[in-house]
Amino acid sequence: MEVVTEPMKKTIQLTIAGALLLVLVSATYVILEFDKLPLEPRVLQQLQVGMTRRDVEQLVPPPTLLRESGKEWVYIRRLSWPIITLRFSDDDQLAEVVVDR
Repeated sequence: MEVVTEPMKKTIQLTIAGALLLVLVSATYVILEFDKLPLEPRVLQQLQVGMTRRDVEQLVPPPTLLRESGKEWVYIRRLSWPIITLRFSDDDQLAEVVVDR
């Protein structure tokens, strides 16, 4: 049977404390970031149905993902749930803004 010395106990305790701290900090980060929108709320408020694609391009950054041959612009963030989809009509006007929480 191996004898655990005091220095070994301290090392084990510090390792466990460090691991717990790392888990706590990581969980806190995920919780705080999880519900953040991929676009700023002030930008979302400026988007209006009927705006031209060019007007929208001046307000928002390039989309994370393009779908439906570029008619849907999808915005997502890593480690977060909210997804924003901008849908354009055939005449390149903003038809719908969908915020999926």
